[in-house]
Amino acid sequence: MKTFKTFIILSIFFCFFTSFSQTNEESLSSPTDKGMFILGGSSSFGFATSTSEFKSDSEGVQNSEIKSISLGLGPRVGYFVIDNLAIGGRVGFSTSKTEIDVTNSETMGTSFSFSPFVRYYFTEGTIKPFVEGTIGVGFSNSNTENDFEDSESKNSLFNYGLDGGIAFFFKKSISLDVGVGYSYNSNKPRNSENDRKFVNSSFFFTTGINVFF
Repeated sequence: MKTFKTFIILSIFFCFFTSFSQTNEESLSSPTDKGMFILGGSSSFGFATSTSEFKSDSEGVQNSEIKSISLGLGPRVGYFVIDNLAIGGRVGFSTSKTEIDVTNSETMGTSFSFSPFVRYYFTEGTIKPFVEGTIGVGFSNSNTENDFEDSESKNSLFNYGLDGGIAFFFKKSISLDVGVGYSYNSNKPRNSENDRKFVNSSFFFTTGINVFF
């Protein structure tokens, strides 16, 4: 009897949610109107194995196998403050593990970042060009264990980027984005006495799916 009541409640909730979604979509004039929300994100999973050579005068050439695995998540949400202009934020989290057999070392790393963004859509209709700018800060920590010593590294992160492309809308509430972009990233050790930092920049292709409500 309890299971039957639960089924009835879930059925009523599902019917209400479906009816609300259909009504909202029918009344929606444009998914990028003022007052709408944009919800999206990204995820990544990587696994790699490579072989490297370590050379020294005393030991000669040694081959080493390097294994790495990584996982990343980046949900984001924005709000249209005026028609076609959304302001929001993205939270990024990643974790990784790297093993090097020649030194019998293992490195575990994590990073966290927050990146505000501004996105603007051009024109009306189901195909909308867009541009987006982001700027963010964060931190990363890594711990390395090997046969000689254990070490810990803590870094401050800074990044900014600009990308643009075309959003293809389906049923007024979902878009598939295709575009190109540029990103700049810097990684600086925390509590360091010098101003040394590691910097890289890149151009990239991007795809993504966004939901509007």
